[in-house]
Amino acid sequence: MDWVLEFAYRVSIGEFALIVALIAVAISVIGVLLVIYTIPLQTRMVWNEALLGICASIGPLFAIVAGFIALYCLQNYAEAARSVQAEAIAADNLYRGARFLDQSTGSSIQQDIGQYIQTVVKIEWPEMKHGQPISLDGEQVLDHIEKTLEEFTVTNTKQQMVLPVLLNNLNDLYNRRADRREAAGASVESEFWAILLLAGILTLGMAFLLGMKMPWHLITTCALAFVIATVLAMIVEADRPFQGEFAVTHAAFDRVYDRFST
Repeated sequence: MDWVLEFAYRVSIGEFALIVALIAVAISVIGVLLVIYTIPLQTRMVWNEALLGICASIGPLFAIVAGFIALYCLQNYAEAARSVQAEAIAADNLYRGARFLDQSTGSSIQQDIGQYIQTVVKIEWPEMKHGQPISLDGEQVLDHIEKTLEEFTVTNTKQQMVLPVLLNNLNDLYNRRADRREAAGASVESEFWAILLLAGILTLGMAFLLGMKMPWHLITTCALAFVIATVLAMIVEADRPFQGEFAVTHAAFDRVYDRFST
């Protein structure tokens, strides 16, 4: 399944949906013609009642599984978008709070935050876009900030009050980063794909055997194949929130970094 996902994210969603739909329709045409020329219409008409009963069971199964997977993908996408927004806010809070320390330490932390955002945008985002493991460069920057705060010597009451807040902001940034990494690696399990594909194939296969006259048999089966293929293509596109045409962007980090520059 991974190679299908990789191909899907290299082309536009429209192109991928069209390719999948054309393949499904082509298979339907071949399947219907084979059935027509091998099984007499009278025989298939006798099977109609049983086949329709089976379709009435398998069709809802396909719809339920497809709906469940689509809901999972949408929730994962929303969670990924929230984690990115929260991570950018945590970085902004840490940057702003650093100015209450002495100039040297505050400037060092602010520079590290700027470096962290640039690492996320320029290194980690392309990695997530291509489904690659996220590097540790960003985490190493946060480790350096943590070391700086741990070694900082408080000299006044304001710094004494600010230091725990900064450590809490840093911990929040670590957590939001972990959430983003988890969302980037989330994907629909292969077992669910297998159930969905099997239900779709069985539904389409039952349509091949229905006792209908041409051209309605061919038109109905191709229409069903088109719908099933389009649903599958849309789910594939939404499976990984940081890949594909509608992937979560790094706009939140860009806005924060722009505020640093002003």
